[in-house]
Amino acid sequence: MESMTTLSALHRAVEENRLNDFKVLLNLGFDINEEGQNGRTPLIVSVINQYQDFIDYLLDNNVSVNTLDTIPFSALNYAIESGNIVTVKKLIDHKADVNVSLNTTTPLIQSISKNQKEVFDLLIDSGALIDIPAKSGNFPIHEAAQQKDSIYYIEFLTNRGFYVDFPSLYKRQTPLMCAVDAKNKNVIKWILNHGCDIFLRDHDGNSAFSHAMMAMELDIADEFVKRGVDLNETDSSGNTIVCKLLKKQFVDGVYFLIDRGAMANAYDQDQNTLLIIGIEMKNFNLCYYLLDKGAIPDLPGALQLHPIHHAAKIKDEEAIKLIQKLLELGEDVNIEDQFRDTPLGYTNWKQDVPSFNFMQTNNQNHKVHSNTLDMHSRLKNRPVNISSEAVQRNPVAHYIKSIGGRDYKWEQEYEIEITNYVTKIKSVKSDIQNQKSLIKRMELRNTTMPESHTDFEINRHKNHLRDLKLQKLSLYNEVDKINLKMWYYNNL
Repeated sequence: MESMTTLSALHRAVEENRLNDFKVLLNLGFDINEEGQNGRTPLIVSVINQYQDFIDYLLDNNVSVNTLDTIPFSALNYAIESGNIVTVKKLIDHKADVNVSLNTTTPLIQSISKNQKEVFDLLIDSGALIDIPAKSGNFPIHEAAQQKDSIYYIEFLTNRGFYVDFPSLYKRQTPLMCAVDAKNKNVIKWILNHGCDIFLRDHDGNSAFSHAMMAMELDIADEFVKRGVDLNETDSSGNTIVCKLLKKQFVDGVYFLIDRGAMANAYDQDQNTLLIIGIEMKNFNLCYYLLDKGAIPDLPGALQLHPIHHAAKIKDEEAIKLIQKLLELGEDVNIEDQFRDTPLGYTNWKQDVPSFNFMQTNNQNHKVHSNTLDMHSRLKNRPVNISSEAVQRNPVAHYIKSIGGRDYKWEQEYEIEITNYVTKIKSVKSDIQNQKSLIKRMELRNTTMPESHTDFEINRHKNHLRDLKLQKLSLYNEVDKINLKMWYYNNL
């Protein structure tokens, strides 16, 4: 009941079922069709509250029967909502619009959704049209397909011209698809037995079979399988049913389809295989199942990434077991993707390189090397075994390296970087030597020709020399960092 503080005297009289007071107010000039809260007229309020005396009086006094409230519902809609066949008949007898087009539904569709057969028949007999859709785009037959105990309506509608595969307005769904979505098995059986086309697709390219699978109604789906549906159908985005199931982690649905013949090597819209998707989900049991069902171990996905590339990104022992299985089935431990990255590169082993301060050793200044490869040699020959540390940090990287895996891209980058730094260091060393010679000449000239060069000039060059030495030291430090990665790489 609406709040009395915001109602007019007329509407308070209706809400409180005071018909005599209502009549007095009308004689005082109140409007019989006055709209109150939510745009409801006295007739609508009377129907909602099922005040039959009020309803009869209003209808006998030329009240507007088709006014809509803000929902928008008319008095007829509320009568259908309550299932009051007497009120429905009274309203229709007083010219209520049985085909009122609402933003939500129609009276006929509403009667089906409420499973009110008497109201349905009365609306039909009163001229209700069967081809007006609801806001959703569903026609009466689609609404019926979603309701329990609705064969009565479907039989009537198909006899009146709706064919059994009539598509909805927007989603282009058939009654069979609607029945599947509603898990309405009696209706599904009826439609299947009355000549429907099970291969039709909706707006998104999904068949009724796809609807059943995505709802994980496997007993319903099995009925479609028996009728010869395409287990490998793709929707308008290029996704197979089995890929969509896997992405939603409906693994039992994946087993269901593949056990019945769906492709174990199906691709999704991103060009990744089921095996790759399973690896990304870390569902190793599924991966072994797919391999046993014929999944190709070296079938690449997007960017030419193989299953082994994806497995290499996972840092645990289960990933190692899967990689071993892939290698047993013929995969190459050094297979490259589109960007020439190998599985070892995908382990991100470089992120696990331990930090080390090369600028200091035993709290003493680190001696600048005369050869940029000295540090590489020193690291390479260190009597330190980092294998246990490598296993702990990244067991997959250690395993792949131990069986001959290489990071070709890193090796190439290493050689290029070292070469570049060698060139830079040679240039800086040459500048240092030139600066030393210049300072020496300036100081020597000052001894033979006092004040040939000011102390300011000499100090300026000495400062520049100091900067060059720091630059050289910094370059050596960068080389050491790169060599540390190579040392770690060689000791994985």
